[in-house]
Amino acid sequence: MEHYITFQTKDISEYVSGPELIGTLVSNPPYGLRMNAYDLEKIYHTITELFTHHPKLHGGIITSYEKFVTDEIS
Repeated sequence: MEHYITFQTKDISEYVSGPELIGTLVSNPPYGLRMNAYDLEKIYHTITELFTHHPKLHGGIITSYEKFVTDEIS
């Protein structure tokens, strides 16, 4: 299965302007005491940019962050 699945640990912002991504993204953004409100807003903006720039990328988002708007993702 190793040739079908790739696991990487990277900052999500590295993927936004990179080469075209095709596949499924599974992510566990840092939450809670480790992030302040500014950083939390920044990471959700980056997630929106990622899916906007890579339309062949699939993903699901489970969040309690009420400011995250999926309507911005085309």
